[in-house]
Order: sequence, then C-alpha cells, then structure tokens
Amino acid sequence: MLVLPFVFIFIYIVIASFQLSSPGLNYDELLFTNAALGSIDHNFVDVRIGNFPVMLMNYIGALKAYIYYPIFKLFGVSAFTIRFPMILLSAAGLYILYRLSLSLFGGRTALVVLLLSVLDPTYIVHSRMDVGPVVISFFCKTTSLYFFFLFIKQRKTNTLLLFFLFCFLGLYNKLNFIWFLVATFISILLFYRKPVLSCIQKTIPIKMQKTGVVICILLCLSFLYVLKKLSFLEMINLFYFKHVLYVIHELFYTLNGQLFLTQSLGMGKLVAPFYTIAGWVVAFTIILSIGIRLLKRFKNKDVGLSFHFLFCIAAIIYFQIIITSNAGVSWHIFELYPFIPLLFGVSLVTLFESETILAILLSSIILYQGAIYSLYSASYNRPDISSAWSKDIYQLIDYTKKQDKQFVSMDWGTHTQLQAFDHVKGKYFDGWGVNDDRKVPSEYYKVGTLIIFHNNAVTSMKLAKEIFFKQLPSTRLLKLHKTIGIYEVWEVGKK
Repeated sequence: MLVLPFVFIFIYIVIASFQLSSPGLNYDELLFTNAALGSIDHNFVDVRIGNFPVMLMNYIGALKAYIYYPIFKLFGVSAFTIRFPMILLSAAGLYILYRLSLSLFGGRTALVVLLLSVLDPTYIVHSRMDVGPVVISFFCKTTSLYFFFLFIKQRKTNTLLLFFLFCFLGLYNKLNFIWFLVATFISILLFYRKPVLSCIQKTIPIKMQKTGVVICILLCLSFLYVLKKLSFLEMINLFYFKHVLYVIHELFYTLNGQLFLTQSLGMGKLVAPFYTIAGWVVAFTIILSIGIRLLKRFKNKDVGLSFHFLFCIAAIIYFQIIITSNAGVSWHIFELYPFIPLLFGVSLVTLFESETILAILLSSIILYQGAIYSLYSASYNRPDISSAWSKDIYQLIDYTKKQDKQFVSMDWGTHTQLQAFDHVKGKYFDGWGVNDDRKVPSEYYKVGTLIIFHNNAVTSMKLAKEIFFKQLPSTRLLKLHKTIGIYEVWEVGKK
C-alpha cells in the first residue's frame, strides 16, 4: 500500500516523458526562457529591476524563470530541459494531492484519486507541455490546500502561514490564480470561518492581523486588476448566452480528455464518434456522481464538510470562468484541477462500496483514458498538426544557429523559439505586430538580413508577410533564400 502511490507516479512520469521532443516546442511554452537566460532583450520581460526580471507579462510573474535559471546554467536549453522539470513538478503535485486525499478521505479513496489523475490525458498533456502555464499553479493550489487542512487539524500558525505563502506564489506566477483565491476564501467563510478566525485571534499579534488586512486589501486590488484585464463582469455580456454555452462545452471536453487535442493541436479529425460518445458518458457520470454524492448523508461530518468545501471552490472557480468573457481555452478550464479528479474519485468510492464494481468501473475509465491519450501520441508527429506545435521549428533552430546573419521573425512566437536556443545578442529581432499603422523598422530592410515567415499554408500568419512586402522600400528586393518545412526564409537585397 505504501509503495503503490510511488508506482502510480512513476508510471505517470514514464508516460508524460515518452517522445519528449514531440510535438514541437510551442512559443507559449518558451515565454519564460529569455528571462531565465539573463534577459538579452525585452522579449517577455515586462517589468525588471535593473537586469533582474520581475514580470514576464503584465499578468505573469517571473517565478518559472527563477526555477529554470539554474537548470539552463547546468544543462543548457533543449526540449528535455524545458519539459522534463515541469513533469517532475507535476509529479510532486500529484504526490501532495495523494497526501491531501489520504488525510481527508482515507487510503482507498486517495489511491483512486491518484490513479484517475496519473492516467488522465488532460492532466498529462497540460503538464507535459505546460502551455498556459499551469503546472506551478496546480502545485501551488494542491500544496496550499494541503497546508490549510493541516492547519484545521493542528491549529498551528506556521501551517497557516505556509498556506498563505503558496497562495502568494500562485498569484505571482500568474494573476488568474485569483480565481482560486477568491473561491477558496469565500469557501473558508462558508465552511471554516470559526476555526480560522479563532486561531488568528489567539496566535497572531494585533500588528500582524493589521498586516493581514492590508494584504487582503492588496488582493482585492489585484482582483479588480484581473477583472479589468480579462474584461471580467462586463455588465452587458454578464450572462452572454453563447459564451456560457461555449464554456460548458469546453468543460465537458476537458472531462472527456479531448479539449487540448481538438482546440490546441487541431487534431479533432482523429476523434472517432465512439470516443466522443464515450467521453460524454464519462463527463455525465462525473456530474451525476457528484450530484448524488451531495445528496447522500455523510457518515463522518468532517469528511462531508471537506467534500462540500472542495466542491464549493470548484464551483466558484468555474463560475468565474463563465463570467470572464476572455476565458475558455483549455488551460483556463484546467484551473479546475485538482478538483475534478479529487471530487470524482471521492464520489466513485462513496457510491460504489463493492470493490468488484469499483474495480470494473476504474478499469473501464482507465481503458478510455488510454484510448484518448493514444490519440494524443498519434498526433504529436503528424505533419498536419497545428503549426504552433510543428516539429519543423527544430530544423529552423538548427539552421539559424549555424548562420552569422541577422534574423527578423515577422510572425508571432518565432523570435521566442529561436532566441531560446541561440541566445546571441543582436542576432534575432522580433518583427511581430507590424500593421498599416505601425511601420516596419527601417533596419529590418538592411541588405543581407534574413526575414522569417510562415508559408502561405499557415493562413493565421499571412498578414505580417503581406504588410512586410507592402512596405518594402523601392530600393530593396526580397528573394526566397530557403524553405524549411512550414517556414520561409527571405533575404533582403538591393534592386
């Protein structure tokens, strides 16, 4: 029994690490690399103190860059060093999830929750690619909840402080962590108000209590900032019907493991009708089992209180996603983790006390999860995968590293991908964002400069190419220098 959790987590690490360079590295996976490598330019370094990066974007902190700084120093930059550390951190998050489940619901339930998590295709693919990013957020949510319940049991101030520490780290990592914070503090007021306030009054000095009030005010201000940045609570669109239906649809496709496959990888064509139907059955079973679970009486009041507390957090997070007009992509819905496998696992164990029936159900779910993840594995090396995940980027990186010329990347993300692997000052320039109002800088038309575009088959990237050619000075010409997969390299010359 003591070994099983580690066996499950090892299986997860093996599955998540298989063919680690596939699919190609997405530009959003690499947004932290410039800061982690010393901030050679302003690419994804929004705020810095001296040369020290503080914020990568106005809503993403530099926490991940700090983690990777020693990794890149010791082992360099590669698909392995970019992806494997987050797989290890997500594995650590799974172990904490197991310990949390064990302390709240017992060993049998904890193993079921862990088993559902390690084989969940949604969890594997998001942790493997960490686009969003989501892994640090998952770790901070799980760890903060673990210390909160430890505080409820022990009534020790240090565990409460650790709870606040991981809440702060999660918020600094990415500002939409505020969804979890809002949901958690509302749920604490509803379910654990008395023990928390009692402990604060008895053990924390008045000055620290006042400091806590100031921190809460700052959190509220942060929340208001997020509301503004995400067009949150637009009164006209508060319950905009299409958006509500869209987010509900995204939730169900997250539950059946197919959202990232269809939305991000563009591989919906691989999903046979059987998988879709089976996925909806799985999703419906989760909702139904949780509903029945709530109607059942709890033999242990503490267990019931914990379950309702966790369900309340998940429900409030989801409500915030629904009323956030800019939310709805897979990594936003992933903010419902670890609550989805946790609540589902608890529900299954409670509803099906027979070990035989439970084993049959778990076997069916595992087979389904395996079938879905096999679709992900099949998609990783396909040539028709979304251009954002194309493995052609590796060929382009190898080519540019060997050249001594200046490169200008005109399409979104290419500069980030190239500079992560060849951190040479003055070699790479980011030309993305030009339009009819924002002119192409004249230095980009310097003779001998190599300009990188996606080819015309990548229709989402055609605008920058059209504008660049449109603004081409009369004294310059462009000739196709090289074609590398989905990329075209053009050289600036004289007429």
